[in-house]
Amino acid sequence: TNYFIDWSEWAVRRMKTLTLREKNRAYGKTGGNDKLTSRFQNTQFYFQPGITFSYTGFYAPNFRSSSGAIFDVGGSSCFDFGLRTNELLPLLANKVVRFVAKSCIDQTVNFQVDEFKELPVIVTEHERLQSLADLTASIIDQQKTRPRYDYASNEQLEIDRLVYAAYGLNEADIREVEDWYARRYPKLAQAQ
Repeated sequence: TNYFIDWSEWAVRRMKTLTLREKNRAYGKTGGNDKLTSRFQNTQFYFQPGITFSYTGFYAPNFRSSSGAIFDVGGSSCFDFGLRTNELLPLLANKVVRFVAKSCIDQTVNFQVDEFKELPVIVTEHERLQSLADLTASIIDQQKTRPRYDYASNEQLEIDRLVYAAYGLNEADIREVEDWYARRYPKLAQAQ
């Protein structure tokens, strides 16, 4: 990018204390009040690993490992569920959670933070969590060298199988989820 954010101590202190009156004065304007021009929220999570999700679009919510940067409402993130990112990510990014998200929680193309809070996340035994984390790490490693790596036809199939088992779904339940997915996302289903 051709810009940068000055995170020096001086700049951060100014961001935290600059009032509208001072800002106007600096630009040769009059007026304003002593209200702060910036408002830092959730700063304890800045630069922390976590999971971010896109909340708008036909395929929303889409989950991915965050870059550990600053975020705002356009890049909603979740942190510390008592699981490592590679353990939590596959528990969110699977057909069961997508089925519940789009069939039961919000059928629109907007999937906001409050809807995210309603998602079922099953925490399974350590061995299954480790397998899910290993599969997630494999996808991330593959995508670092090949951004268009087809994980959906590879690791994602095993992730979905492990998640089906974690939820205790029988063959009829699995067929319901798979059929719904094929109806809702025919191009994705056909590609897989």
